[in-house]
Amino acid sequence: MTIVGMTLERFFRTWTSYYLLVTDFPNEQALNAVGLPPELRTENPDEKTFTQIIKFFDPKLPDYNPDPYTRPFDVVGIRKLLHSTF
Repeated sequence: MTIVGMTLERFFRTWTSYYLLVTDFPNEQALNAVGLPPELRTENPDEKTFTQIIKFFDPKLPDYNPDPYTRPFDVVGIRKLLHSTF
């Protein structure tokens, strides 16, 4: 298992922002609505851009490039992390 967001809101803001950027015509109003700052808006988003977006919206995420195969969490690890955060 892995953790892709510390809260549902942070997860949605991160992924919505990224997918708004990768569309052919990113909507400024939508980017403003999710709260993505202008300095993170780019015409050619890549993995680095995505990592910066994650760090902005979810700074307490334990792994900014979660991979359940190389850096997995077990149930005990997830419980410890979530209980220490909330």
